[in-house]
This record gives sequence, C-alpha cells and structure tokens, in this order.
Amino acid sequence: MEDRNVISWTSMITGFAKHGFAAGALEMFRKMLETGTKPNEITFVAVLSACSHVGMISEGRKHFNSMYEVHGIVPRMEHYACMVDLLGRSGLLVEAMEFINSMPFMADALVWRTLLGACRVHGNTELGKQAAEMILEQEPDDPAAYILLSNLHASAGQWRRG
Repeated sequence: MEDRNVISWTSMITGFAKHGFAAGALEMFRKMLETGTKPNEITFVAVLSACSHVGMISEGRKHFNSMYEVHGIVPRMEHYACMVDLLGRSGLLVEAMEFINSMPFMADALVWRTLLGACRVHGNTELGKQAAEMILEQEPDDPAAYILLSNLHASAGQWRRG
C-alpha cells in the first residue's frame, strides 16, 4: 500500500488483533509510530484488545498509560473496558475491580458485563454478584446480566432448590 494513514494502519492492527496475532498487531503499531502516523482512539482499542487476548498485562498497561501521557488521547469507556478485559482474562479480578473503582467516570454496563464474564470464567461468585448488581442498577431490563449471573452460579455448582 502506497499511501498509509491512521485508518489503514489501524485496520491492519485490528485484523491481527482479532485473529489472535498480538505480536503482529503490536509490530504494526510500532511501525505505524515509526512512520510518524499518530494513533487515534480506535487504534488503541485494537492495541489493547490484542494485549488482552494473549494476556500481555504489562504491555497493555504500558499502552493504556501512553494514550494520554505520550499521545494526548484521553481514554474513553471502551479503553477502560479493554483493560478490565485484560485483567479479568488473566484472573486478576480484584485488580480489575480496583481499576473500575479508579475510573474518572462511572463504569457503564459494558465494563460491568466484562467483569461479570471474567468472574464466571474464574469462578468468583461474590465479585460476580457485585458486577451483576451494577449492571442491573444501570440497565434493569438487561437479560444478559441475569444469564451471566445464572451461568456463574451454575458453573460454581450453586443451584437453588425450590
């Protein structure tokens, strides 16, 4: 490709990230920066997702912190959700909760669903209940919260008898 811009670079990074090639995604990101192309908010969603899918915790933190410190991009809800996903997939559920509590704005249902899903995978029913309560507080008619919470209890063997 002759004329590369942030859109073409981000498309390549996203493609690598979505197909589990985190190293390729991060290499594309490095090359993009070397060319002087400035990343945007979407670029960072792709980079953080790449880190999340392979458990690159320190790399993900580095890129999250560089968003504002180096590139002047204020992290949005999507970026925080990616970080919660990264920590949650890695089993760092308490740290994910602390990260949510340190956010400069109230976490939306997406962030809480991300944590709830990680709680199900790692069997943390107590934290999962808290996440479900936060989802239902914001979106009381959201069936996903009930389904995820039910799956969490089922995988923990916590069936209630009628």
